[in-house]
Amino acid sequence: GVQTLLGRAIKTMMGIIGSIALLMFVAGGLIWMTASGNAEKTAKATRMITWASLGIIVIFSAYVLVEFVFSAF
Repeated sequence: GVQTLLGRAIKTMMGIIGSIALLMFVAGGLIWMTASGNAEKTAKATRMITWASLGIIVIFSAYVLVEFVFSAF
């Protein structure tokens, strides 16, 4: 029904967002490795990794909330 369709759509979106977060981790790591001591690039990489980590926390929190709401119904 509608609940199954919504659940599938939400899980698909979470997967896409998780993939984007993974790419952000990889990009941040590459920038950090190629910074060669440049403080500006290192700070940029640190910000990317920090925001990607916060994004993952938000994604997992949203997933848990959605699962909780769907299990209540």
